[in-house]
Amino acid sequence: MKSTLANLKIIIIAFTLFSQLITINSNAQTTRVLFIGNSLTGVNNLPNQFRQLALSAGKQVFVEDATAGGATLQNHLNNTNTISKIQQGNWDYVVLQEQSQLPSWVNDRSTMFYPYAKSLDSLFKLYNPCGETVFFLTYAHRNGDLGILQNGGTDSYWAMQQRIRDGYMEIADSLNAVVCPVGWAFRECRIQYPTIELYQPDFNHPTDTGTYLAACAFYSTIFQDSAIGQPYIGSMPLAKAAILQNIATHIVMDSLVLWNIGQNTNNTPISYFNYFDTLLTVHFVDSSTNALSYLWDFGDGDTSSQTNPIHTYSTPGNYTVRLIIQSSCSSDTFLANISVYANNSPPNCDFSYTINNLSASYIDSSQNANTYFWDFGDGDTSNLINPIHNYLTSGIYLVKHRVNNNFGSDSIIKQISIYVQMPIANFNYSFSASSTTVFFNDSSQYTTSHFWDFDDGDTSTQANPSHIFPHDGTFDVKLVASNNWGTDTIVKQVDIQFSSIEKNNKQSLITIYPNPLHNIVNIATNFNKYRFELRTIDNKILIETNESKNTIIDISGYPKGMYIIVIETEDEVLIKKIMKY
Repeated sequence: MKSTLANLKIIIIAFTLFSQLITINSNAQTTRVLFIGNSLTGVNNLPNQFRQLALSAGKQVFVEDATAGGATLQNHLNNTNTISKIQQGNWDYVVLQEQSQLPSWVNDRSTMFYPYAKSLDSLFKLYNPCGETVFFLTYAHRNGDLGILQNGGTDSYWAMQQRIRDGYMEIADSLNAVVCPVGWAFRECRIQYPTIELYQPDFNHPTDTGTYLAACAFYSTIFQDSAIGQPYIGSMPLAKAAILQNIATHIVMDSLVLWNIGQNTNNTPISYFNYFDTLLTVHFVDSSTNALSYLWDFGDGDTSSQTNPIHTYSTPGNYTVRLIIQSSCSSDTFLANISVYANNSPPNCDFSYTINNLSASYIDSSQNANTYFWDFGDGDTSNLINPIHNYLTSGIYLVKHRVNNNFGSDSIIKQISIYVQMPIANFNYSFSASSTTVFFNDSSQYTTSHFWDFDDGDTSTQANPSHIFPHDGTFDVKLVASNNWGTDTIVKQVDIQFSSIEKNNKQSLITIYPNPLHNIVNIATNFNKYRFELRTIDNKILIETNESKNTIIDISGYPKGMYIIVIETEDEVLIKKIMKY
């Protein structure tokens, strides 16, 4: 009953966590973005261009905006429409765009920009605890701050753009918020392609080209993905769209850390734990951050949902412990391999091994060990439990094995002999009962290849060849057996006495001519019935027919070379080599 309840508890905990993850993942399928700003966002409908670009890339996205001409973040903080949209909740991102000049006013942004940015960020996090704030790093006026220039002052685009960047980066870094570097993409475009017009005649608002460049920058920022090659190009010619996609992608993706992209850890859970043991009983101490719930898997089938559980193992051994934590937004898992002991004894070291040529397989048989060290005696080492080591040469090696645990260490040295199995050549042979064929049977050991020399000019690389010798006599047949480590040779004398079959008064009644020949074999005989064979020099049958008396055999279909003719009557076998030219 106790086991059943424990298993039910595991199932309930796992199902709860799984259900939470499904909810989070289903919400994350559609990326929801709220744009808050003024006409720099609203002109040419930047939110919709971003949406169209994302949809063309296969993303699911929903956008909404709260924009008003000339509006500051202070205005939005007091705007019920803006506040209502924030309070809708379920936003993944809010984009905050300040009035075009305020971020560049070094002496005023700490009072006119930062406080309202912080308030909107806090309000957004209150209703969207899993959402992220993205600051829209805007572009400078075309020739510098229009207010300064119209009042007779001196400014430049480059100086204003740097001040805007400094202002947005300072507030974003203080809030651990993301920056979308649209202004820096404008700057790069002006450097590389000065003829591309990004500004309307008022030198403040963007052309459709400028808005498309901003949309590409937001796509790469929100999705951490390249805008290059995405199908949506708005009203841009393809060549110009490709330039803008490339600029935005590299400005964002080459400096993700600089723009705080992917660095938001406000609500990100990070799982970690420490532990200490009293032999079989282990105390686990949670060191995670942003955790709301816990699921421990102790690696032996038991689990716990406590923050700092104490677990008793039934047997010593090595276990993989898993801690899964859940925050309001996501989950994280940490794994640790732990060694559990039944006593506080130091280890006892021992090992065995098997040898296969130059390869040695080592098997640890130590007791109470949790770390391992091997010195193979040839300069190489290993920390594996059961390593396999390949030596370069034969020899005698002193192998040292050392093991450790929390209570001490132990080591042992063994002398091992490494050698290779050289081939051992051997063979036997037998004669055919009804023909002149000799069958050779390889009986070599540790052999991977063969070479036969039959002492009559013929050879073979088969393991068990058959051979027809051209005449009687004693032949020194040689077998060379080989493997990766070397060769071995054996020679045996084979005594051929087939002429007793042929030497009778009927042999003179069989004549084969001409020899050498071109295409035709002539056979002259009075035998009414005989068997004719044409064989290759390595005993492969090419023609096999039953003939009677004088006959002509056409061998024009075979290449030039040496062949064997076998004629077999009821009581006679004639073997003859012929040359075809």
